[in-house]
Amino acid sequence: MLARNQCHPLWNLTTRRWFWLLTIVVVGLLAYSSSWQGTFVFDDWGVVIGGPWWNSGAEGWRVAISSGRPVTDFSFWLGQELWGRDAAAVHIVNLTIHLLTGCLLFLTILLTWQLPVVSQHHGGDAIDAASWSADGVLFAGVVALLWTVHPLTTQAVTYLVQRYESLSAMFIVATLWAYGQALTSRRPRLWSLLAALLSTLAIGAKQSGIVAPALVLLYERTFGTGTGWDRLNRRGLYYLATLPAVIWALQLVVPRDNAVDVQRRDVISIDTADGRGTELYTVMNDSFAGFGYQAVTPWEYLRSQGGVILHYWRLAVVPYPQCFDYGWPVAEHGVEYLPGMILVGLVLLASMLFWLRGSVWGFLGLAPFIALAPTSSILPIRDLAVEHRAYLPLMFWLLLLVGICAHYVERYKERISTAGIIVAVTIVVLMAGVGTWCRSLAYHNEATLWRTVIAVAPLNARAYYNLGHRLIEDQQPAAAVAPLKQALELATLPRNARFITPHELGNMHNRLGTAYHEQGDYVAAMSEYEQAIECDRSLGLAHMNLGNCLAILGERSRSAREYEIAAALLPQDARVRLTWADLLAEEQRYDEAIAMYTEAIERDPQLIDALMNRGTIYAQAGRYTAAARDLQDALRRLPRNSPAAVQTAKWLDAVEAAIREGL
Repeated sequence: MLARNQCHPLWNLTTRRWFWLLTIVVVGLLAYSSSWQGTFVFDDWGVVIGGPWWNSGAEGWRVAISSGRPVTDFSFWLGQELWGRDAAAVHIVNLTIHLLTGCLLFLTILLTWQLPVVSQHHGGDAIDAASWSADGVLFAGVVALLWTVHPLTTQAVTYLVQRYESLSAMFIVATLWAYGQALTSRRPRLWSLLAALLSTLAIGAKQSGIVAPALVLLYERTFGTGTGWDRLNRRGLYYLATLPAVIWALQLVVPRDNAVDVQRRDVISIDTADGRGTELYTVMNDSFAGFGYQAVTPWEYLRSQGGVILHYWRLAVVPYPQCFDYGWPVAEHGVEYLPGMILVGLVLLASMLFWLRGSVWGFLGLAPFIALAPTSSILPIRDLAVEHRAYLPLMFWLLLLVGICAHYVERYKERISTAGIIVAVTIVVLMAGVGTWCRSLAYHNEATLWRTVIAVAPLNARAYYNLGHRLIEDQQPAAAVAPLKQALELATLPRNARFITPHELGNMHNRLGTAYHEQGDYVAAMSEYEQAIECDRSLGLAHMNLGNCLAILGERSRSAREYEIAAALLPQDARVRLTWADLLAEEQRYDEAIAMYTEAIERDPQLIDALMNRGTIYAQAGRYTAAARDLQDALRRLPRNSPAAVQTAKWLDAVEAAIREGL
């Protein structure tokens, strides 16, 4: 294998194993050292720190385990209970999962290397056991190290919400390791049960973990020994124990009634306030994955995946440039999809033929196709190509690449020195590690991340929208106007239009309106808010923002109506009630304002503005005791010596003086 005759170990095999495990951890830490400074980006805000379990306190675990991905959601809840909303802590957990997976990959390759099918068929009779084991440690170490530091793994590690992918992959690799133990252990049923438990955890971490049983079956067929009945008797318990989890995962993606549209419509009735009765607002909750997804048919999705898989292959070899959100278009014409489908199909066919002959090469060829099956076959998903989906398949691609290199090194071992191999491996690992370190830098700032997306995918409307959204959040509304306008222009392109829902188009207009609003251009802002509502009448934020704009322009009756609609569409939103209460207070409708401030506080007890404003209204209404309570509560939460704290203290002094005077 790798220059076997020139290898003179200075330590025993056990020491070598620990050396490689330590190397994987240390080099992995160095490659990902820049990820710890990363912040929350995109879906992190709504899942990692905004998940439904976050405000549930100690009972949040019940919410987490009742979700569609209970294992990962429970890990997010537990992390938040232990470390709060600290991005660095979430990064450390994600990286720990990744490094554990790298170590498990090393152990699994090493275990498989020692199986009789591999050692007898590929090692040859002339190879002594010690030499073969030494080669296995080296081979496993190189593959696991390369995978650990490969830049293609960054999205599953540094993008925090993709713990779903990395945690599921970790349990899948652990499943293969446990099942490998079952192949040689005197207690195969015990190891099979452990493998089944790990597969169940993989499925619970993410539904795509459903590939675990298929990979185990492929592994059994390739590396297992004995008759069919013997295999079933010794290890068949695995499949029986995993079946409930598989059925559970399938029912989440396969519609049980094709006649029922998976888009759930919530119809909200709101009084017209003019005696005409009620208006109906239909809230669309779109599904972006599964056979009920309407934007892409299964055939369109399948034919587009040939080019996507070729792209993954290229990134496995040359991981540059990378893109957070490709906005990959559907392949419409034969010239776009036939070459990719034919090439990928030929590789799949060749892998199948090798596997049927019992070849390890066939296993390495088929395994990544199985790993990609949930996301690169006929199940439509809005994002046709995403890099984190290559996280698990990359292991098998690297095994194949390193295996081919090792084969040729063995063939030409007389011409290749051990020093040359060491230098080559070191250079490749160093280049990969530097690439990973640099790629993680993009996650330090969300605006920077979206700019890198635009550089690679300049026709991606969502990238411009998300950049504009981020710039507004970063208090740069003027800079946000251009990308938001570009997003609206690109949204009309056929490649984008099929993917962008009316709700999302409304959000684009709403955010552009916000950019104008924050610059003081209320007329332009009002126009954008109205266009947003035309796109989606159920867009509660657009109604609230239009209400704010109308209030500034003096149209208070129209403003109150928009607040009323927004409050009905956003029943849990505290900000809507706060702005509506402010309008009522300005109109000196104090009792109504107090009631609305109370509703806002009930929905968000941390909303200091509502406490402050309710306290001042209580004071103006002569209810000094209630006013003092609210103002004291607000003052405790405000930063000391801040302008708001100073003003609140003045109000509190006046209220306390009134109480002392018996007013």
